[in-house]
Amino acid sequence: MPGTIHTAPPAGAHDDSRPLGLLDAIDELNRGLNLLVALQMAVETLDGPDRNGLAELVAATRSKILAGRDRVDAVRGTRSPSL
Repeated sequence: MPGTIHTAPPAGAHDDSRPLGLLDAIDELNRGLNLLVALQMAVETLDGPDRNGLAELVAATRSKILAGRDRVDAVRGTRSPSL
């Protein structure tokens, strides 16, 4: 619709009744990247088994980010370089 302003939902909220638009996909990707940075910083401050567990969470988050990036690319009709 011309003149319609679309904003992404607040963090953690998504209206699943409508298709994921470009702004929504970018917002989801940005939240994932912010989480990844925070987790990587936490990994750097820990030692031992806690660090290993958090490192696994970082790897899982990275795979979610790649999926989010793929959604953004699909909506835009482009392809991003590999991480």
